[in-house]
Amino acid sequence: MFFKLKKITLHEIKSAAVYVTPHLPMLQTKRYKFSLLSAFLWVTLFVFVNWFILIVILAVTPLKDYVFAIDSKAVFEQSAKIDQLEKKVRFLRSEIETIINKERKLKYAIILGAEDTTLSKDKKVEKNKVLDSLKKSNIPKKLNEGNILSGITEIISSIIQGDDNPVFVSPSLGIIIKEFDPEKGHFGVDYGIKSGTPVFAISGGMIIFSGFTSDDGYTIIIQHGENYVSIYKHLSVLLKKQRDKVDIGETIALSGNSGYNTSGAHLHLEIWHNGKPIDPKKVIVKN
Repeated sequence: MFFKLKKITLHEIKSAAVYVTPHLPMLQTKRYKFSLLSAFLWVTLFVFVNWFILIVILAVTPLKDYVFAIDSKAVFEQSAKIDQLEKKVRFLRSEIETIINKERKLKYAIILGAEDTTLSKDKKVEKNKVLDSLKKSNIPKKLNEGNILSGITEIISSIIQGDDNPVFVSPSLGIIIKEFDPEKGHFGVDYGIKSGTPVFAISGGMIIFSGFTSDDGYTIIIQHGENYVSIYKHLSVLLKKQRDKVDIGETIALSGNSGYNTSGAHLHLEIWHNGKPIDPKKVIVKN
C-alpha cells in the first residue's frame, strides 16, 4: 500500500507553527505557540550561545587538556624527537659561539702576542709515555738528525746572537711541497708529511694560541723573542696548551688534515716578524 505525499507550498510553510507545552506539576499547564521561522531562529541562537560559552571555557580553563587528550604513541614519539632536536640545536649554537670566539682570538693573536711578564713560573705537566717519547727537549738531539756542519753553525749562531735572537730549526722531517707566496695569499710553506707526524717548535717561546678554527683546523701559535711569531696549521692533535713554554725542537703537536683550507695531510708553517710574514726558508737553519 502506497501513500501519496501531499505537496507543501511555501505559504503553508510560512503559516506553520510549533507548539510547546511544558508539563510541570507545580504550575498550571500552558501552551506556547511559535512560528516555524521564529522557532528556527531561537534554536540557532541557542546553539551559537552554547558554542560560544564552550569555546570560552576551553580557552581559559585546563578543561581543554582533558577534552582534546589523544592517547597516541606517534604523537608522543614526535614530541620526544622535537625535544632532542631542540637540545642538539642548543648544543650546536654553543659550539658555534666557541668556534667564533677562537676565530676572533686567532685573528688578533699576532697583535696581542707580546711577552706576558706577569705569568707564573712554568709548570711541568706529566705526560703519558707516548707523549714523553715524542718530546725533543734539547737542541743536540734535533741537530743529530742533520749534518755536523749545520749543527756547529747553529750552535755558534746561538752563542753569538744570545737568548734574545731566536734560532729557528725545521718543524718536521718532511720536505717543502709548497713555497712561500704572499702575492697569492700563501704566507708560509707546506711540509709534505703524513698525518700523525710529530711537529716540533722551530724555536723556544710561549704558546699564545692552541685551539681549533674552522678554516685552519687545529692550530698552534708560538711567540718567540724579538717579535717573531710562528704558526702551525692543519694539525690533528695538540700536545701543548695556551701559555705553555716550549723549548726549541720540542714536540708540540701531530700533523694532520684539519680545517677547510686544506686538500690533504700536510703541515703549514708561517713565520711573522714585527707583524709581517717572512719566508721561513730564509731564517730556518738547514740540517
